[in-house]
Amino acid sequence: MRWRSIIPTEHEDQATVLKWTEAFSAVFPEACLLFAIPNGGLRPKRFAGFRKGKPIYYSPAANKLRAEGVKAGVPDLFLPVARHGYYGLFIEMKRQSGSATPDQEFWHLMLRNQNYAVCVCRGADVAINAISGYLSHRIHWIPEAEGENDRAQKASPQDNRVTAG
Repeated sequence: MRWRSIIPTEHEDQATVLKWTEAFSAVFPEACLLFAIPNGGLRPKRFAGFRKGKPIYYSPAANKLRAEGVKAGVPDLFLPVARHGYYGLFIEMKRQSGSATPDQEFWHLMLRNQNYAVCVCRGADVAINAISGYLSHRIHWIPEAEGENDRAQKASPQDNRVTAG
């Protein structure tokens, strides 16, 4: 029997969040606008030959996606609804032990500088709370922050610092 982790995968959490948006569209009609940005995932690789005695692999699927504009580090989910002085909400889904990569941190900073809210959510429940808080105009809607000494940062369009963890 194969051992399976009790902690849900990022995929399972993200699927739970999207199911929640469908179930609660009567309470939050704008929640149906949430969509996934398919940047992650492993792409199958093919053997291309040898270079300096080492095998070389390439991924036709990854090359095609790169040519179409897929960029590393873009958050997983986007809610194109303006609230709290932001133009929309980007959500980076992470497992309980996961952390943002340098590419992701770059995108988070750039998106905040363009006045988008960005949350790094560890688990479906954290993402659901962030979305429902964002849509319901709660003043303190952002989950616990990730980053500078893991201090919570308040949502403020003036200083463009919005993180969650």
